[in-house]
Amino acid sequence: MIRIMLVDDQRFARLGFQLMLDDASDIVVTAQSADGRSAIETLEQLAVQHRPLPNVILMDVRMPGMDGIEATRRITRRWPTISILILTTYDEDDYAFGGLDAGASGFLLKDVTKHNLIDAVHAIANGDAILTPRIHQTSA
Repeated sequence: MIRIMLVDDQRFARLGFQLMLDDASDIVVTAQSADGRSAIETLEQLAVQHRPLPNVILMDVRMPGMDGIEATRRITRRWPTISILILTTYDEDDYAFGGLDAGASGFLLKDVTKHNLIDAVHAIANGDAILTPRIHQTSA
């Protein structure tokens, strides 16, 4: 079973991703947070309580408080066994490569299909990397 944590400041985005993932029999959403700081706090609580950590985190980039790139950096340093898939509406290479530099295993746009999201979660959980094909260069 692949355990998922959803991190996005938009509650409806989290709900939408959860509904998409509910169709996969081997994926379960076990935690949700509205920003990077609360995601780290949730992981700390799970660790202290000796409860299973998520295998994969679906992380938004732009959130109030601590953004997804900084949260990814901190999470991958502290819990290197957790894989992070950045999901965002921004198709600019700065976000993609910033997330990858921070330790994310992949980057997808939020308009991803259910099938592609489930495939990406499986790939990330198996140690593969995922990168959306639509990244726009923002610098020459």
